[in-house]
Amino acid sequence: YREWAELHHGPEWRHKDNPRDQIVCELDIRSAEHAIDETRIRYLRRYLQRRSRDARGWTMLGTLYSAMNRHSRAVVCARRAIECAPGWIFPHHLEMRCLYAMGRNTEAGRIAVEILEKNTLDACALTIAAYAASYEGKLSEAIVYMQRACHLDHFNRNSRNNLGLWYSMTGDNDCAIRIFGELLREYPDNHLYLNNAGYLFAHRGELTKALILCERACELSRTTNNLDSLGFVYLRMGKVIEAIAMFREALELWPDHQEAIDHLAEAEALLQLLSVKLP
Repeated sequence: YREWAELHHGPEWRHKDNPRDQIVCELDIRSAEHAIDETRIRYLRRYLQRRSRDARGWTMLGTLYSAMNRHSRAVVCARRAIECAPGWIFPHHLEMRCLYAMGRNTEAGRIAVEILEKNTLDACALTIAAYAASYEGKLSEAIVYMQRACHLDHFNRNSRNNLGLWYSMTGDNDCAIRIFGELLREYPDNHLYLNNAGYLFAHRGELTKALILCERACELSRTTNNLDSLGFVYLRMGKVIEAIAMFREALELWPDHQEAIDHLAEAEALLQLLSVKLP
């Protein structure tokens, strides 16, 4: 039980033997728990001046910094907590999440893998390990991690959506379409899933299905990605004028969208080849 408590709940609050000091520390902690952010930080810092080896105090301060998007400071606090209680899993999680939020994906992925060596069923660590592997271009490894994460946390829509995208990037469109189909049965009016599924159907040559899905996605939200996908479907159907209109509208929203730029160039080249006058 002690080993389990140390891993998941962390060490107990520790106080000096002096009863008066213990009362002061308890008051600091309770005041910090009910104060607004900056005051809470001040209370916690004062507490840690007395109890510099208290892992939970450092973790509370780090969690507060993280909630305020001050991730660099949160990482410092998490590392102090790890020094005080190496076996406690939470500060490792805190450091991992903050590093990922800062864009330091490789470092976050390394910590995630270390956490998984102790607990293979940690959905959060599996998810960040997957994102880190994807960032490094290791899509097969990312898929393995994310499959396990989705099995543990099936209601995480973002993870399932990314898993579908990674399948499509590896050429496994059947698995990708299966995942987006499951998501659409649960969330039929989600424009992101409609667009992703439609784009995959277009690549498979199932243009009627693709058109229905992509048009519905654009009805719900005319984003650059949705407009680009609908234009891609029109292009594959031979509706070059309509395709060019979609690509131009997409680029008005996001001028540097590379796929839309490439698709527009392809459509205009095809139109010139067909000797059709632009409107």
